[in-house]
Amino acid sequence: MKKIFFSLVAIASISLSASAQVKAMQTVKLSSPTVQCEMCKTKIETYLKRYDGVNTVSVNVKKKETTVKYLTDRINEEEIKAVAGE
Repeated sequence: MKKIFFSLVAIASISLSASAQVKAMQTVKLSSPTVQCEMCKTKIETYLKRYDGVNTVSVNVKKKETTVKYLTDRINEEEIKAVAGE
């Protein structure tokens, strides 16, 4: 009886782990020529993180560049560029 129970548990766990989907993560780098200070950086990061599918936002003030990691099934690069004002 124990062997049957453990076999069922093993089969169930394998089937559940096989059905888990890995969502495609993409990274885009945008030019941000108007970023001049830390307050600008904070505003951009806060604003972009509100959108569904955006995982991380990092603004580099010195390089005037914004890096966005997002899920491709929820938002695309064109939408991010439109939101960021590029």
